[in-house]
Amino acid sequence: MNLQKHWKNAILTVLAIGPGFMLNSALIPSQSLIQHSFHLGKNAIFSPTLIGIIALMLFIPLGPLLRHQLGVRVTYSVSMILFMIGSLSAACSVNEQWMSLGRFLQGMGTGMMLMIMVPMLLLSFPIEKRNLALSVLVGGFFGAAITGLLIGNIAVVYQDWRWIFYLGFALALAAFILNSIFLRNEHHSKNKHLHWDNAGITLIVICSVAALAAFNHLEQWFGSPGNLWAVIGGAFVTLILFIIAQRKVSHPVIALKLIMHPKPLLGILKAVFSNVVMALSLPAVQGIIHIHSNNQLLSLLLFMFIGVAISAIICTLLYDKFGPGLLGLIGSAAIAIVLIQWLYLNDSSSFVMMAVNLTLLSSGLGITVGSGLTAAALGGPLPDLVSRMTAVQFIRFLANVIVILLAGWYLNFDYSHNLNDRVQSGTAGDNLKEQSLSLLMTYHDLFFIAFMAAAVLACLSIGLHFTGKGHKLAHKPHHDHELAH
Repeated sequence: MNLQKHWKNAILTVLAIGPGFMLNSALIPSQSLIQHSFHLGKNAIFSPTLIGIIALMLFIPLGPLLRHQLGVRVTYSVSMILFMIGSLSAACSVNEQWMSLGRFLQGMGTGMMLMIMVPMLLLSFPIEKRNLALSVLVGGFFGAAITGLLIGNIAVVYQDWRWIFYLGFALALAAFILNSIFLRNEHHSKNKHLHWDNAGITLIVICSVAALAAFNHLEQWFGSPGNLWAVIGGAFVTLILFIIAQRKVSHPVIALKLIMHPKPLLGILKAVFSNVVMALSLPAVQGIIHIHSNNQLLSLLLFMFIGVAISAIICTLLYDKFGPGLLGLIGSAAIAIVLIQWLYLNDSSSFVMMAVNLTLLSSGLGITVGSGLTAAALGGPLPDLVSRMTAVQFIRFLANVIVILLAGWYLNFDYSHNLNDRVQSGTAGDNLKEQSLSLLMTYHDLFFIAFMAAAVLACLSIGLHFTGKGHKLAHKPHHDHELAH
């Protein structure tokens, strides 16, 4: 209990947001197991996965508003209670609808805390140690996502998935308890004349109801590409509505205009394309490991944590020296090297080579995401950091939903197409071998698309480099109190 304030905030930040990221990625490998327990089809898209991310995205803007109204300590407690209820609902669910409701509550809790705890964490570090905050953010958040992949695969090995959500409940309970010990009710404003964006808040509520209704019918709709594009079109319409809603409001809940400048725009594009690479490459490499060496999967995934540590150290030590552009170029090169090799992946790939590549991939992803988001955060006036980052994270998670939809559709339909073509041409042999071959063809296609995304990442990093390094993370803001609010 004698921890310094910044380390207390670091623990609270990781516990408030990390479990949400962890459960989002844990559902990727374990979704077939959950679908089987609910007697559902094996579509590549499982609606509770998307609903959790959508709820997180929609409730990011409400966190700072609730903090001003209720205080940070009360808001933290409410968020963790929502997450605990959601975790129990998902753990005890008997059908997809109950799990979707639980996932929505989890997303609410995580989203509300994201743009409360991250600014508090940055400001609580002394200026001379502020770069260490990047090690917490990259290591804690990206590490939580990799932890989710690991525990999702453990669930598959032991054919039991409910404990994943009980673990989420336990972490949220720990956060709730530590909140009452560590956190004071800072940044609480009793000002009753706060500016509320009623149109934006109403739109968030409408989108929340629409998302729950639409994605609970995703299982029936996913047989048609037309319905897929209707959902993606709905995502773009949502973005357009938020753009329209903010035009005549002095303090919009999502200030998209703040990111319409070179550095934050390039930073957010870097983060989005890093998500594209992650969404395409990680499920594909996991599937290939299953095909080649299923018993080595858990051991190989552990090497990704080495990559997480490397990316956290590099971002911490070199962000202020190199700037986000050069760091992003280094991360993009690491990703491209791995994906080029995986385009030619075959049965002869050794355990050592796979371990090295997974370490390199996770370190490259951590560097590009970390440098991109930090560039977007510090790429404008510092007093606008919270509003700017709220818009950045909203766009990032919206893009993540679209990428997951497209990748899931491609896995679902391209695999079936490859297999049917080979059956009709008379080249289909043993069923298991044929399925493995079709999966490999599909995965190699995904690796190629991910490689193209990595090439775009490199181009964005070069452009970002020419915009300059921007504010240093260890630079003292002119108005820390404004930044905090």
